[in-house]
Amino acid sequence: MRYTLKIFVGQRFYIFNYATKQNGGFVDVDWFSTEPEFTEEMFFAPGTLDLLIPEDLMMTDLVADPVNVEVRPGETVEAHFYAIGKSGYRRDVSDLVTAKSSKKVIAEYDCGIVYGKALGTTQIVANFTDDYGTRRVTRMNVTVTNEVGIHSTPSEAAKVVATQYFTTDGRALAAPQRGITVVREQMSNGQWRTRKVLR
Repeated sequence: MRYTLKIFVGQRFYIFNYATKQNGGFVDVDWFSTEPEFTEEMFFAPGTLDLLIPEDLMMTDLVADPVNVEVRPGETVEAHFYAIGKSGYRRDVSDLVTAKSSKKVIAEYDCGIVYGKALGTTQIVANFTDDYGTRRVTRMNVTVTNEVGIHSTPSEAAKVVATQYFTTDGRALAAPQRGITVVREQMSNGQWRTRKVLR
């Protein structure tokens, strides 16, 4: 294909196996870069990759936070569903759950938002299946009222009680290292938080 700018069709890169001595063979390529200098640490910049272990993604429970929601007709309120991993890791799956209101005329739920429609009460039933095929169902109680008092709020911020350090390929470290370090923190509420730190 001749490269012209009359119709831009993008640029493509190909890797070929040219057999020079006999027919056959293959090339196994995990990744490649067109940059003159390249390291995996440069590619995986802080915040672009959450390093999770399998136990983080093996769901043991699905929870609503808050469980009881109050909203006025015609207004919205934020509410979430979390998959709790075997390790205690709390993953927001609000945009991944299948959620249905038992009374759609009263309230509906979509991607972390409860929409109040008419006065009354309803239940939002959410179900989620993790990457390992485990399915869980939970409920959120919604009251649509004109007299909304103090809202139920998501769990208060917990404090860090234990910290673990890992390389980007999952090896345990005694302390943060130069470059990117994955930090897993156990919170006082039993949940785990994972983040990356660049030094």
